[in-house]
Amino acid sequence: MIAYNINLNTRDHRLATDIAFELREAGRSKRIPNPNSKNLLDGEIVRHEDGKPVKVPGIFKEIKAIGWYVDSFKRAQISINFNNYKISTIHNVFDEACRLASERGIRVTGSELVGLIPLEAVLMAGTYYLKKQNRSIGVPVNDIIECAIQSLGLNDVAPFIINEKIIDYAVDNGDQKEQTMIDTKFLNELSTNSPAPGGGSVAALAGSLGAALSSMVAALTHEKKEMLDSKPLMDEIGVEAQQLKDRLAVLVEEDTQAFNKVMEANRLPATTDEEKDIKKESLDSANKYAIQIPLETAKKCLRVIELSEELVTNGNPNSVSDAGVAAEVALAGLRGACMNVMINLSEIDDTSYCEALQNEVDSLIKNGESIHKKVFEKTVSIIKG
Repeated sequence: MIAYNINLNTRDHRLATDIAFELREAGRSKRIPNPNSKNLLDGEIVRHEDGKPVKVPGIFKEIKAIGWYVDSFKRAQISINFNNYKISTIHNVFDEACRLASERGIRVTGSELVGLIPLEAVLMAGTYYLKKQNRSIGVPVNDIIECAIQSLGLNDVAPFIINEKIIDYAVDNGDQKEQTMIDTKFLNELSTNSPAPGGGSVAALAGSLGAALSSMVAALTHEKKEMLDSKPLMDEIGVEAQQLKDRLAVLVEEDTQAFNKVMEANRLPATTDEEKDIKKESLDSANKYAIQIPLETAKKCLRVIELSEELVTNGNPNSVSDAGVAAEVALAGLRGACMNVMINLSEIDDTSYCEALQNEVDSLIKNGESIHKKVFEKTVSIIKG
């Protein structure tokens, strides 16, 4: 359940209640509007022959609502409980409250979240408002969250602190998900004699950079007036590119963790036969995990190259070099990741497993190089005119 309040620029709690009755699933008693008032509560109740009020269902399913006055804010609020935010979304309820308030001569000034809210609900709202603004939805998660905060006026009566209010972040002790070490600290660590992070992490970083560039080109194309027909495609590419960017950024860290697992397994004692068996099993498991990470990196890098091909063909011509560079770094990431898969295969005794993985790696490289060649040639052709 989500507890949520919508703020009004009035102290009249009856106006808030009037709107709440329109919104909530239970609805209200039907009334004859009073010509001297914009508040339906001032109208006469319509009744059945037995004297019971005629009931009118509310606009939204799975929500409860009531109006009240909050002295500390010096304003009335519509207090709402969402039983299922996927059936009745916060943004749709908020917009309808704005419309109903305007009909009554008042305004919604913002809203307040009581307790926690799922990240998904916030992203749904942010995406909805970006679309209303005809802006690209293929933007970073934090930008979508900020759009939701501003559009819903979540800072109206109290600060909306992301790491405290969004449950996905709050349960991680305030750390937003998928944070990575892509910063100066990462580069400095990379430049030392420490064995990790290494090539696998750099391959993932290269892919993430390519995905970020792809998202940029999609966003620039999305806002170009001469290319309005391409907006739906650019939204699709932008959203997927953001997802690839975020996942590849996480793989930067996961590749280092995979290497560390191998090192830990190598440090296990191997004096007795039992210890040798345990160490062999641990090493096999760690090496297979160390293979799966760069393998995923390679697959995602291939997808970045595929997106860059679409962007070179259908994107903003002024950004064609950016789309081309996206393919360049993504191919570097793909090849680098495949190298890491192959070097780890040498530690695996399972012949059939190794052959299957080697065939998959060969296919990834072949496909990536083939698409990259098309992207490069088309990019150069467009640049030269």
